[in-house]
Amino acid sequence: MKKILIFSLAYYPDFVGGAEVAIKEITDRVPPKEASFDMVTAKLNSNQKRFEKIGNVNVYRVGLGLETFDKFAISTFGFLKALSLHKKNKYDVSWAVMANQAAVAASVFKFFCKKVPLVLTIQEGDEEEYLKRYVFGNNFLYKILIKPWHTMPFRFADRAITISTYLKKRVEQNNFKGPIDIIPNGVDLKNFTKNYQEDKLDALREKLEIKNDEKTIITTSRLVDKNAINDIISSLSHLPKKYKLLILGTGPLLYKLQNLAEKEGVYNRVKFLGFVDNKEIPKYLKISDYFVRPSISEGMGNSFIESFAAGIPVIATPVGGITDFLVDEETGLFCEIRNPESIAERIKFLEKNSELREKIILKAKEASKGYDWNLIAKIMSKKVFVLQSGCIQKIVISSGIFPPQIGGPAYYAWNLSKELKGMGHDVKAVSYGIESKLPSGIRHLAYFFRLLFNSFGADFILALDTLSVGLPSVWVKNTLGKKLLIRIGGDFLWEDYVNRKEGEVVLSDFYNHKGSFSKRSRKIFNLTNYVLNNADAIIFSTKWQENIFNKVYNLEAEKSHIVENFYGEKNKSQNYKRKNFLWAGRKIILKNIKRTEQAFVKAKEIQKDIELDVLSGFKREELLRKISECYAVILPSFSEVSPNLIMEAISFNKPFIMTEDTGIHDRVGDIGIFISPLSEENIKEKILFLSDEVSYKEQKAKIEGFNFAHSYKEIAEEILNISKKI
Repeated sequence: MKKILIFSLAYYPDFVGGAEVAIKEITDRVPPKEASFDMVTAKLNSNQKRFEKIGNVNVYRVGLGLETFDKFAISTFGFLKALSLHKKNKYDVSWAVMANQAAVAASVFKFFCKKVPLVLTIQEGDEEEYLKRYVFGNNFLYKILIKPWHTMPFRFADRAITISTYLKKRVEQNNFKGPIDIIPNGVDLKNFTKNYQEDKLDALREKLEIKNDEKTIITTSRLVDKNAINDIISSLSHLPKKYKLLILGTGPLLYKLQNLAEKEGVYNRVKFLGFVDNKEIPKYLKISDYFVRPSISEGMGNSFIESFAAGIPVIATPVGGITDFLVDEETGLFCEIRNPESIAERIKFLEKNSELREKIILKAKEASKGYDWNLIAKIMSKKVFVLQSGCIQKIVISSGIFPPQIGGPAYYAWNLSKELKGMGHDVKAVSYGIESKLPSGIRHLAYFFRLLFNSFGADFILALDTLSVGLPSVWVKNTLGKKLLIRIGGDFLWEDYVNRKEGEVVLSDFYNHKGSFSKRSRKIFNLTNYVLNNADAIIFSTKWQENIFNKVYNLEAEKSHIVENFYGEKNKSQNYKRKNFLWAGRKIILKNIKRTEQAFVKAKEIQKDIELDVLSGFKREELLRKISECYAVILPSFSEVSPNLIMEAISFNKPFIMTEDTGIHDRVGDIGIFISPLSEENIKEKILFLSDEVSYKEQKAKIEGFNFAHSYKEIAEEILNISKKI
């Protein structure tokens, strides 16, 4: 059983918002045999108890019972209470919910208890500019008095959870270095999908003075600026008088909104219903025709999903986390921000299109099934509450490049580093700096000293290639006696041979020509052999490459391991607007770009609407956008061990053409189109095959049915398991 310590600024029963609901719904659903929960929170009024058990959570409150004071004092009192509890309970994981003053206490706790992983959940939909209110909007005071404390949890957390893609980007903007999981808030589907007897609904309509021929707009929202309730009220001026508005919620703008309704002449059409218990909200949704919240910003918004589940069409703005689940004219309708007339137009549009209305309701109901609290609790248990305390290792990742440098190895090293940090390990990525400009040999020696300095106290070194970092890593291993794992992504010897124009040959046939190697190639071969035989473990991404290396270098069987490359979850892609085949990579001989271009010229004579887009020197964001928009991906290199470009194409459900000389044929052989890379005619034939619309649809259907995934978390776990066997 894991012991979890939660840091929350406020909690039940007196303070209930989205974050507090999320904590309770999740902890109530985690079996006691899996995890126990203690919480440190602020005593925000004098009536709150110092200790009480709420659901499955032992709640410890700190402070004087003065709300304003205790909101800030929890940073100190909360840490001291956490330290005291930890001495007694020895927690496995600490969990801070929202980047607020309680998360500062969690950060200080992490500083003193480094072996307890800290997970940070970001829920807040308010823009960070909202924090400036504490210093009267003064930018200078904000930067020196507020921002350092606000960003502190991002520096200390090992892993972050956000409830939407929008909030994930916000976490990244705060320079968070660990892994980020998107785990949305959930909905009590049983409550919001239940049916009510018609007489009970009629009684509620009568109570609210809603006539049978009237239409009802509903919003369940806090009465704060970001929810733009004023725009809904103003929209009534653009709608017939048969439309009424139900506002469920409380907040500081109540009187201002009531005055606005009076001013707009619609006060008798608006019902301010105040706080309504969550268990009762479904009844109000069932008697309503439209749910509207034209948010200015939104972290996620549970109310939208609740309306989905209840079968009420939603009208919202395309901001923040809303775009994760609302697709215009699919699961709801988008209106413009700060535009009451746009709200009215969308309501009228939906009233005229009953067929679209029914389609939206059905698709939204289906979408809501992915937000069941039972499912969310299981995901949290699997991804968060399994973290281990006290198992920290110091790991050095030796990589030739690392972000902000661009390239597959840099991206691999960065993601692996994030995952290992997210597990609570002390990870240091060491890449080339100014040494990269030095001549070979001197460059390796200079990097050796950089790596040596960073490897004192390390449990093991993971080198991400054989020579540029592998050779210096062997020297460090032999100097300090450290364990060394080497991951082999490609084959430098073969790449060097081909790019130096010593011959056109695929990797699987390359070592059959070993007898004709030049002096340079023999030197590289011998250095590679030296590195591999000095490593404690050698990690390949495919069995295909392992077989090639084992045959040539006579590796010890117990040293050799397979850890497959990253296969991500499926991404949303755009429909292609033209028949463009995307090629992306370095313009070097082994990438076969010249033969590909020549094949395209000939194919275009037959199929005139096809195009070849060549992308080189790109940023990752640009590459992903191009893949999302393209017709298909083409990668006819001489050979590819485990190409990231093809993994990305699969994630966007894009058909692809690639070399038959590849390590991933066993994995993707049923969904790809494979070419003989040294045959221009064969490349042309496969381009024409995929240009055919019937063939294209068949290939796309195959890829859409491919659901294999291999996360960086799984990669990290597999590498850790290998390190333990050494």
